[in-house]
Amino acid sequence: MTLRSSKCKVGVWWVAAAALAVIAPCAKGTLVAGGTGEQTSGGPPPGIPGYNNVALIGDGAGIYLGDRWMLSANHVDGGLPGAWTATFNGQTYAQDLSTPKINLTNPNGTTADFSIRRLATAPNLPSLVIGGTPAIGTSITTVGWGVNRATSPTVWYYNASNNSIAWSETPGPTRPNSALGYKWGTTRAKRWGTNVTEAMATDGNGQPLPLLYATVPGGGTTQLFGSEFTNNGSTTEGTVADNDSGGAVFDSRNRLIGVSLYTYYFEGQPNHTSVFGDYAFYGNLATYADQIASQTHWAPSILGDANLDGSVDGTDFKILYAHYGTGSK
Repeated sequence: MTLRSSKCKVGVWWVAAAALAVIAPCAKGTLVAGGTGEQTSGGPPPGIPGYNNVALIGDGAGIYLGDRWMLSANHVDGGLPGAWTATFNGQTYAQDLSTPKINLTNPNGTTADFSIRRLATAPNLPSLVIGGTPAIGTSITTVGWGVNRATSPTVWYYNASNNSIAWSETPGPTRPNSALGYKWGTTRAKRWGTNVTEAMATDGNGQPLPLLYATVPGGGTTQLFGSEFTNNGSTTEGTVADNDSGGAVFDSRNRLIGVSLYTYYFEGQPNHTSVFGDYAFYGNLATYADQIASQTHWAPSILGDANLDGSVDGTDFKILYAHYGTGSK
């Protein structure tokens, strides 16, 4: 399988057990299975009011954190000339040009694919809360400004020859060496989708891990979690599509846990398509929450919640005690 964007293919990345892939830092968004594909574009999903905090920014998206701070993918922000604007429900807010852009970094000092800017005025939206790293099997809701899809699915047959895999459309049901999915349209809409986080890699003992790091030219090295697009009969099953890197990922408690960044697709898969079996990759915000707080002076969770689980208890005290005086927490 291959990591891709519809706009570019650059760089090389090894995943897990030597699976060669190509990754590109370009915009992605939310596309859902079943129905017409537009059944989740009418407003917030139940229990996820943070949907309203996701704005349209250029050819991507951004997330309003609170206190006028906007979070997005750096490869979205970096591709926009000059100042940008954020549009929420048809109302546009200008960037505060007196506040410099903040680029987040990894623990080793490398640049991550996240950027933060401040708005000149605050939208009438609540502040979000950042949640902890999701365990494998966590239910998630993604929100994006991605492209629409064809109303009906398409079946492709793929044939391997001369060290390459050629795909061709085929009528009828799926069969061996075939794939089912959707072609993308050219227009965009804000919509949400649901999924479940998957194992991203394995450790030295073969145990599954929920996270991995990916290095992207122009985007930076970023810690990711992900989900698989599966044909499970759900009409809200979501994956990423073109035009919405910077979209939000929420857990079931409406906590912001990730940012949509990349997709991982089959070798030879036609461009501008989503196929069952594709993966979506999201930046893991828990790794960067302390840095966001220190750079913006915005509190990503309730005071004292060191592990970002939404409550303050003895576990938080142990973390704070272990790091007391070190400046690392």
